[in-house]
Amino acid sequence: FVWLLNTDTIIEPTSLAALVSRARARPDAGMVGSTLVYYWNPDRVQAMGGASMDRWTARMRHLGIGAPRGEVPADPSAIEAGMAYVVGASMLVSAEFIKAVGPMCEDYFLYYEEVDWALRGRPRFALAYAPTSIVYHKVGGSSQKVASAFSLRHLYGNRVRFVSRFLPHLLVTTLASLALDFIRALLRGRWHLLRPIALAVASAPSQLVTERAWRTRMTSRQP
Repeated sequence: FVWLLNTDTIIEPTSLAALVSRARARPDAGMVGSTLVYYWNPDRVQAMGGASMDRWTARMRHLGIGAPRGEVPADPSAIEAGMAYVVGASMLVSAEFIKAVGPMCEDYFLYYEEVDWALRGRPRFALAYAPTSIVYHKVGGSSQKVASAFSLRHLYGNRVRFVSRFLPHLLVTTLASLALDFIRALLRGRWHLLRPIALAVASAPSQLVTERAWRTRMTSRQP
């Protein structure tokens, strides 16, 4: 196994053992996630292993976000059923997965690389969750020195990139969702959001062409 762990995390002594234990219990799983809790508010959950994805807009939401830590389930099966990807702040990846799927894609740099990786591994590899693997996350600590505009550009732009690559049939609804985000930001005076959203929407035609070429290359490599 390979354990990917953010630099802005603190772990409990049994965090890794719990991940490995769940991986061995789920040999079909290529990735296993931890229970991420907020470092500054350790009684609240940031994510139970992974996140879900809205089927129309590709908007992601961490599973269990904001829940009391006492609500973390002992049985992870219900959480696993709703996982679109494992949150990369703490992610155990099997060597078999890496050998079969390859490394994490560097096209994204920030945001959406985890769900890209998970989708490339399906349907061969499932996703799993180790509830007792507790990791304290100083949210944003790994990128706190990165300018906000830079991060936001990747957040919105990579959403368009991801949808263009894997879910091109959802590009229209995704762009409509971004247009609504733009209007809300305009009405609420959140000026720092306007340019990143506009750039993401404007990039859609070129991204669609680029990612269509990517899909063609990937298809040609399949045995």
